[in-house]
Amino acid sequence: MLKLKVKAGGIRNLTDARYFAAKEVEWLGYCLDPTAPEYLPPNTMQAIREWVGGVLTLGEFGFVSGEELLAAAEQYQLDAVQVGVFAGAEDLLLLQGRVQVLREIIVEPEADAAALQREIARLAPLVHATILSFQPNRITWSDIEAGRPFGVQALRELCAASPILIGMDLDAAAVADLLESVQPYGLAVQGGEEEKTGFKSFEALDEVLDTLEILV
Repeated sequence: MLKLKVKAGGIRNLTDARYFAAKEVEWLGYCLDPTAPEYLPPNTMQAIREWVGGVLTLGEFGFVSGEELLAAAEQYQLDAVQVGVFAGAEDLLLLQGRVQVLREIIVEPEADAAALQREIARLAPLVHATILSFQPNRITWSDIEAGRPFGVQALRELCAASPILIGMDLDAAAVADLLESVQPYGLAVQGGEEEKTGFKSFEALDEVLDTLEILV
């Protein structure tokens, strides 16, 4: 059993969904933003969900209003929604007590930790956790260790101030270092394409998730 919260996002096939559900992640995230390349039609999401249990169903959205988020949560029976950095307080207020909210912030190469802390704190009372996504700009754990765009201590302070899920390409060794040095609330990992229908290698993810079971 995982001892750290894990959100598995971008789920597009039953193979991924079953794998992550068996690993007992907290959230299975399905992209419901039609403009995104990872978009999954809601009927496909619902078909996949029928085959997995024990996890929270999360809808990943782009720039939509609070009313649209609430309507989607009710229509598709979502347990949680993921919003971007441009979601406003008035939108998130509508969701309070109705559905969990995860807020994603994409970390820029020139990001300032103090400014990032202020942005996280601005809406922290209205979200369950903030996802700091480092992958889009290919920021690695080695970069953080080297102080780019900020260092390990700054990241640790961010995680100490608010529940933070770290979205970063990590191997088992980097996960062990990150957990010891930063102590985040959890990790955000991604699903992907099958190698062929019903088959996919999870060797790298197995190493990462097995590390969470051992070390946390």
